[in-house]
Order: sequence, then structure tokens, then C-alpha cells
Amino acid sequence: SKTSVPISIVKTSKKSLIQITAGTYYNALYVTLSSLADAHITLKRYQLARDASEESLQLAWNIALSSQHNDNIKGSSNEPLDPETLQLIRALKRFGKVILLQKHYNDALDCFMPCLEVLRSSKTTESTLDTASVLGSLGFLYLKLKRFNEAINFLRECLRLYRKNGIDENNRETSKIKAWLEMAESREEDFEEPPTFLEIPIVL
Repeated sequence: SKTSVPISIVKTSKKSLIQITAGTYYNALYVTLSSLADAHITLKRYQLARDASEESLQLAWNIALSSQHNDNIKGSSNEPLDPETLQLIRALKRFGKVILLQKHYNDALDCFMPCLEVLRSSKTTESTLDTASVLGSLGFLYLKLKRFNEAINFLRECLRLYRKNGIDENNRETSKIKAWLEMAESREEDFEEPPTFLEIPIVL
């Protein structure tokens, strides 16, 4: 079993004037593991991607717990989510993406639904592209599970947030969501899974 590394450790060197704090060290490690997971996804090495994304998720969880221990927990929905919580959400999304690509759809739902709940808990994130991408992911999952009404609701809400955030109607991701919505509305039970999965569109 994997053990978590204490976040309180501070890396220092007597020979160097540069001191690496715990936050810097673990954030750099998180970025490295996340990039490694993305690389394995691109190469379709899904088990290796799952291993890397699981490690980055555990690290993000530890960082978020450490942050909550040091800061007061925000009690208002008007307060923005802290960066550590957003990092945890994105790590969980990445892990869910890998599980989805391995075609474990119900397990993937267990990753994306908590992401949506947390994102909607704050008015500063409930209408963002992070939320839109989770809605699109859920819509796709319910489409694969042939739960068409749920798929339609999530995909329509995803498109609404895309428009609200200024995403072009001809954007590749928008076109993908529209295609999935048409499949759900027509109750198509057999469709080809796209070669790439949802990513947050870049707003120029």
C-alpha cells in the first residue's frame, strides 16, 4: 500500500543559498506527476497513466489537507475556492478521465460527481469552464451508460456554460458536445467513442 509523505518536511541545502520549501517541492512533484499522466494518456498507456494520476491525486489530497489545517475553512458560497482545492479537483478529474478511458464508467462517475459538487459550492466557480468540462464528462458517461435523460441535462448545461464563457460555437470541443447531445436526444445506443476526451477549451 502507498503511504503519504508528510507535507511539513522542508528541503534545504547547506551548500546552497536556495531553500526549497515544502510547498514548492510538493507542487513541483505534483506538476511532474500530472504531466507524466498526460503523456501516458496521449500514448494510450492507460495503466501507467492511472498510476501517475493516482499518485498526483494522493499528493493533491495531502496538500489540500495541509492547507485546510493551516487556514480557516471558508463558510460562505461567495468565497472563492482556494488554489489547493482547485488543484485537488483537477487531479480527481484527471484520474476520472483515465478510468473513463479504461471504460470503467461507473467508477469514473465517482470521480466526476464530487468534482461537480465542490465546484458548484462556490459562486465563483459554479459557471466556469472547469465546471463545464465536468458537466461534459458526466454527459458523456451517462451517454455510454445509456441513461439518456441524464446525459441530455448535463450536456445542455455544458453548452450553456460554454456560451456564457465565450467559447466559439465552432470550437472542436463544442462540436463534440453537440454531437453527443444529438446522440442522446435520438437515443442512439451504439456510437463510436471519440479518440480524445474532453479538455477545457482555450479562450483566445
